[in-house]
Amino acid sequence: MKKILGIVAGVVGIISVIVGVALKMNNNAIAIIGGVDGPKDPVVQYRLEGFDMFDEMINDIKFDVTKILMHIRQQGEVKRQETVKITGEALEAIHSVDGGSKIGTDVDRTVRNEGPKVGRNDPCPCGSGKKYKNCCGKNA
Repeated sequence: MKKILGIVAGVVGIISVIVGVALKMNNNAIAIIGGVDGPKDPVVQYRLEGFDMFDEMINDIKFDVTKILMHIRQQGEVKRQETVKITGEALEAIHSVDGGSKIGTDVDRTVRNEGPKVGRNDPCPCGSGKKYKNCCGKNA
């Protein structure tokens, strides 16, 4: 009796594998199939198959890029050319703009507010009578 149950379980397993392969070959068929593990949700199966297809696509792209990079051959000598040449006239023009000194930047300066900080619910300093959050602080 146990031997017959074992054979039946094996046959059911083989049938579920065959049905699974048949469904995978037919992309338009979506159905709930009961197998040895029980019914499978088609949405989950579709999502898992999509992940597998995406991974396969990424691996194909990596393979193709590697193949292309490995078959690149250098065509003669490559010499780098200067696109812009700075001449003496250009240097004089640069120095004449800032008077010969380095162009100053205000990047190093720390910004400090002179007056007291205005709170959100305080009256607006512009004198409108509204709260700061509804007047000048609306866009800040």
